[in-house]
Amino acid sequence: TIEGLVALADVLAAQQRLGDAEALYRQGTALVVSSYGPTHIVRASALEGLATILSRRSGVERTPTSFAPQGPTQASPMLPDSEELLEEAVGAVEEAVAIRKELQGEEHPDTGLALYSLAGLLRATRRLSDACACLEAALGVFLPVFGIGHELTGRCNLALGDCFTDLRQYDEAELNYRTALSCFENLPLGHAEEVSSLLSRLAMIADFRGEHPEAERLLRRNLAFCQEVWGDSHPNVAACWFSLATVLEHCESGLAMPQRQHISEAEAALRRAIRLWEATSRREGTGSVNVAMALNNLASLLDREGRYKEAEPLLRKSLGIVRAVEGDVATAQSNLALLLQSRGKFHEAEMLHLSVLEEREKKGSRASQVDIADSLANLAALLRCVDDKRSEAESYLRRCIKIRQKTLGAQHPDTAEAMCELASLLDQHLNQAEEAELLYNSAATGFARAFGTEHPAYVRVQQSLGELYARAGKLSEAEHCLRQGLLVAEGVMQPSEDLHVG
Repeated sequence: TIEGLVALADVLAAQQRLGDAEALYRQGTALVVSSYGPTHIVRASALEGLATILSRRSGVERTPTSFAPQGPTQASPMLPDSEELLEEAVGAVEEAVAIRKELQGEEHPDTGLALYSLAGLLRATRRLSDACACLEAALGVFLPVFGIGHELTGRCNLALGDCFTDLRQYDEAELNYRTALSCFENLPLGHAEEVSSLLSRLAMIADFRGEHPEAERLLRRNLAFCQEVWGDSHPNVAACWFSLATVLEHCESGLAMPQRQHISEAEAALRRAIRLWEATSRREGTGSVNVAMALNNLASLLDREGRYKEAEPLLRKSLGIVRAVEGDVATAQSNLALLLQSRGKFHEAEMLHLSVLEEREKKGSRASQVDIADSLANLAALLRCVDDKRSEAESYLRRCIKIRQKTLGAQHPDTAEAMCELASLLDQHLNQAEEAELLYNSAATGFARAFGTEHPAYVRVQQSLGELYARAGKLSEAEHCLRQGLLVAEGVMQPSEDLHVG
């Protein structure tokens, strides 16, 4: 029977026999159409199974649980043809949703599950607003049927929080994460993975907001939780050390420790994470992208500390691991280029940056546009240091801003950061102070809306804007910006309501 064919495909998929399962799902969908027509519940099941196979083949991680370092959002590494696979998967699940709505109704749990699956695929293709809409619809199905404490409700809140985080809508994300955390904490211990990942996500939001002590508190809580559940040598504990190191590097003042101790502890935490992940890699006989990621972060820390000779070999080792496991080589090359740049090896750094940009432009897909913008920003940061290449830097930054405005939005913090860089270049090197002023004000608005007016990024723009006004002889405006920036930075007072943000 057709039902038996689809059931066999499910079994093969569970056995990771993806090619055989895909062939049966396709055969099943065709047989349903020829036998019963396009609107049949078995066809919906086959389409959902096919979408799962296509998603796995694409190589895209749809719900990452590792702590994301502060900075531009990075798209997941994608295998060749992954865009086409994901687009086909989206189309398949959209058809399945339509079938289930027609046959089972919009409030049926199976319709909710199909919407949840569709949201994951939409997020993978960076259609974040559509993904949020699907998850909110799924949540509207699950809540009346299962209640707020059910696992499906918790997973839906977790996924919705991830989408809001991608959109930098942190208040909404935090609300969904806390709701999910409350759910999973009250479920059996078998959901420890979810509890740990949610604590890490909440810490990530606090870190993005500049609330580093709160992020540190959450991560220390997560570390203690993971050690209690899995022991000191588990890979999840390594992830906790990695996340804690990331936040400790960002801390301006920690939980009763001066900054110097934070940096030392961050280095020790990264080395612990590397040792644990390397041990796991040896046991499993495989390379570890996690090791490469931790080596990269350790190298970056050492680079900022001026320990360049220690940092460069770590980045080259990280790049070797990534190449061996066919991971995101472009990002690893970009990180090495940044280190070489800091060491004054501008030519080699430029060649690496250009290679990364060329590789990313080959993809030509919507999902890779954020990475292209990052490469343009990195090239601009390098070339602005070279007298006869500052016009090239300006061109790269303008292109970066255009891409980020289109893909992330005009008020996105990453767009604001690129505006700051262009404003600085125009003001300090190209004698275009008027446009620089407009860009600084636009950036200040973006940072204020994303993070509030007490965030270090906003304070930094106020400082730059004040210095620009001072050079232009606009002393009243300069005093206003510089005083407000200093007062917020020192925590002396709350910024006034009429604070100038453009």
